Amino acid sequence: QRQHLRQGWGWMSRDIQDAWREMMQSATPERRAEVQAKLQSMTPDERMTYRRQLSEDYLKQKAAKK
Repeated sequence: QRQHLRQGWGWMSRDIQDAWREMMQSATPERRAEVQAKLQSMTPDERMTYRRQLSEDYLKQKAAKK
């Protein structure tokens, strides 16, 4: 748990972490750069919230495609 906190994931579930990884791997280089730039300008709490939101949105879009 401490390792996750240090990595900026807080108490996020494994599903959210996996969705984040999948979303970033499938994103265009421009989109990845945009997300990373935004993350760099945020506080740790804001980063955690932003990652969770993007991951949840990605999962919703993925489910809607099925």
